[in-house]
Parts: sequence; C-alpha cells; structure tokens
Amino acid sequence: MPLDSIAVQSLCANDRQERAIDRFQPSRLRGADDFAETCDAVNILLVEDEPEVALTLFEMLEELGCRCAARHTADEAFAVVRSRSIDLALIDVNLGSGVDGLTLARGLQTTFGIRTIFITGNASPDLKAQVEHLNAALLEKPIYLDALRTALNSMGLSKRV
Repeated sequence: MPLDSIAVQSLCANDRQERAIDRFQPSRLRGADDFAETCDAVNILLVEDEPEVALTLFEMLEELGCRCAARHTADEAFAVVRSRSIDLALIDVNLGSGVDGLTLARGLQTTFGIRTIFITGNASPDLKAQVEHLNAALLEKPIYLDALRTALNSMGLSKRV
C-alpha cells in the first residue's frame, strides 16, 4: 500500500495521532519569501520501508521546499516515475523484502536517468564503493536537515534547496 495513502501512526504523550502523508503536491512552504519557489520545486521520490523514518524525511524535504512522493517498495517507486517527473530519488538501501535500494537505483538511473541519494544505518566500505560506482551520494542515519540539504545540493540539480 503506498505510503501516501495510509496514515502513519505515532504516539504523542498518551494520545494516538494519525498523520497522513500528502499526495504529490507542492510543499506547504513556511514564509512568504519562499512562496515563489513552489513552482520551481525539486521533485523527489522518497523510498523508505519504515513509516516513521519516511514521515520524518518527508517533513524534512517539505521544509526544504521540495515536492515529495513517498513510497515503501521498488514497485511503488517505479509506478511513480512512470507517471510523474522526478528530479532525484532518496532511497533506503535496505527496503526489507523484495528489491533492495541499490537495485532500484540502478533501474531508475538506467531507465529514467534519475540520480540517487542513498540512506542507510550501516555504511560499510563495500556499500560506499557501490554508491560511488553509481555516481550517487550516501547519507547515514540519523539524517539531519543540514546534511540532507547539502546532499541534495551536491547532486548538481539546476534547482537548489
């Protein structure tokens, strides 16, 4: 089930709150100065199998002024890129069962020319070599806003965040 069509559960104090991830929509930018950037936003495909991590990254991307489509699996990710213009993919290396993030990224790059920033909790030397071979970037969890901004801007996009 696509991440944008489910509610992500989180516990806040003693109350359960549901947060739904918006469909692929322009970011809700904060501040009038940033409003004009909405039309020129970077379109990001986020692929993360852990709902809480996906929600956090989605909110960070939104804060940076990006438009984001979030999905759990490779199949869902390919469905997005077939129907929308994507500038960059942010992909977890370990997507649980099914196709892993490296395989997904190779397919996106070969078929659609989409570059990738990988996210992982375990950056081994072998993984770093594979990421370098794909001409991609790598962020280690936990991911902070400044590191995400730097990685996005290092990818050579004509649009900046």
